[in-house]
Amino acid sequence: MASRSPNLEHVAEHSVLFGLAIAVGLLAGGIAVAFQETLAFAAGLRESLSRGESASAWGLPAAVLFSALAIWAGVALVRRFAPETSGSGIPLVEAALHRDRDIRWPRVLGIKFTGGVLAIGGGLTLGREGPTVLMGAALGRALGGPLSAVAERSRTLVAAGAGAGLAAAFNAPLAGTVFVLEEMRVLRTPRHALAALLASVTADQVYRGLLGGAPQLGVVDVPRPPMSALVPLLLLGAAAGVLGAVFNRCLLGTLRLFDRLRARENRYRAGLPLLVGAAVGLVSFFAPLLLGPGDGLIEEALKNPLEASRAALVLVARFVLTLASYATGAAGGLFAPLLVLGAEAGVLVGRATEQLGFSHAALPVFAVVGMGALFAGSVRAPLTGVLLMIEMTQALSVLLPLAYAAILADLTARALGARPIYEALLDRAVAREGAA
Repeated sequence: MASRSPNLEHVAEHSVLFGLAIAVGLLAGGIAVAFQETLAFAAGLRESLSRGESASAWGLPAAVLFSALAIWAGVALVRRFAPETSGSGIPLVEAALHRDRDIRWPRVLGIKFTGGVLAIGGGLTLGREGPTVLMGAALGRALGGPLSAVAERSRTLVAAGAGAGLAAAFNAPLAGTVFVLEEMRVLRTPRHALAALLASVTADQVYRGLLGGAPQLGVVDVPRPPMSALVPLLLLGAAAGVLGAVFNRCLLGTLRLFDRLRARENRYRAGLPLLVGAAVGLVSFFAPLLLGPGDGLIEEALKNPLEASRAALVLVARFVLTLASYATGAAGGLFAPLLVLGAEAGVLVGRATEQLGFSHAALPVFAVVGMGALFAGSVRAPLTGVLLMIEMTQALSVLLPLAYAAILADLTARALGARPIYEALLDRAVAREGAA
């Protein structure tokens, strides 16, 4: 009996991989929709308790109690049942892809979803993309089988699922695909890249089909900046590189501080999330727009930018809140908080150039460039940052200064010796496990 043609074997192998990648995308898109809708319900409940018509007398204590208990429960759930799901989840995906760490997918799906809803819904300034990336990777692990040094299909589907999770969170399938290639560095052939692309575009279409087809931030009217704006925008790129390096070091320092407090007194294990949650509840009552992933703040920066003093206040407040939120160990991502910080930094630079008469570019230009540049300065993935901004805003008019600024931010952060944030977080997690 004649043996099968090698070409037919390759076609069959490719077909199975691509079919599984599409299935991962379908599931990742579905779970991203469910996560987004549940988060919206939790955030609406928080706001109604603190600012509803019947909450005038009890608004402040209700806000503090709701946020404190929700955040405490979210952190306790993660710490008790799946500690690996704390934080963004991207370091765990990278550990699975590069260090042969398995993903306990049933537990990861349940705890990341529930813990993320409690923590982010409670008001922590964390992004939903961290949970969706890890849940997408967990779905890839579920369909691809156990990870091992020879399990190429499983690794590809884990990476593709991570890209699908990012694509669904931001309606950015190209950024999701490129993030897998640029940050996770595991897809080595066109077949692998095509699997990631199929998963990402499928997840994006599921999300758009169920929740609407507009870009994540709507279609933003960003006029083409004049050439005179290029120098200020490049300065913004350099400043974003500095801010990204500062943010990364401050985040790692805050994590060490919280670790020392927990190690010193056992009561701090529960006390820290309660304390941060109570502070978040106070903010929820007086300035709810500051909390959560920050979509409202980004839209404001793009459509109705703040004055310099208020933009600076938002930048500082979100910076501090993000450090404290992430250091609790809750399930939540860093992408969205970085975008908020980048948008406000861009508005500040834009306002300064207005006052000095250096540029006549519209402020939304500075906001878009600031987001992409700070992402590149912290994550050190400039191509992903550029594509993310273009897909989220459809602002192709700023492509040239956005690309230049993102690359300059990456180079500036490198020159300052700052490590990519997810690489640093992965090494920190590995060191803690070794010491345990």
